[in-house]
Amino acid sequence: KSSAHFKKVDWKLISKKRRDRWNKLVKYFTFIDCYPIWNKPNYKSCPWVIPFKAKNIFYRDKIIDWGKKNNLNIITWPNLPKHQDKQHYEFCNKIWKKIFCIELNDSVDLFIKTNGKKKYIFSD
Repeated sequence: KSSAHFKKVDWKLISKKRRDRWNKLVKYFTFIDCYPIWNKPNYKSCPWVIPFKAKNIFYRDKIIDWGKKNNLNIITWPNLPKHQDKQHYEFCNKIWKKIFCIELNDSVDLFIKTNGKKKYIFSD
């Protein structure tokens, strides 16, 4: 029964909407010194989230809190598993702690519509 539901979904349309949301969010978040891990989504993808890198963990956490208040689903990137190479693990972990992801769901459309003319959407 659930497979029938998935067959009815227009995945090409959903993929296009999510890639469009990705591109629009990049414009907003680069204004606040947060940069996407990848500038553009793969043209054949249907991305669930867009990962951004903040300047530090405190800024990332502030953005996540701000997202909750503005009905944007912002989450952290999942933790890395411990690695035998301690130096490599520590380097990656420093970067990991700065990453946040914005879900590319319908809330992004409302956010963009509401904040369409604003250059700065978040302040330090």
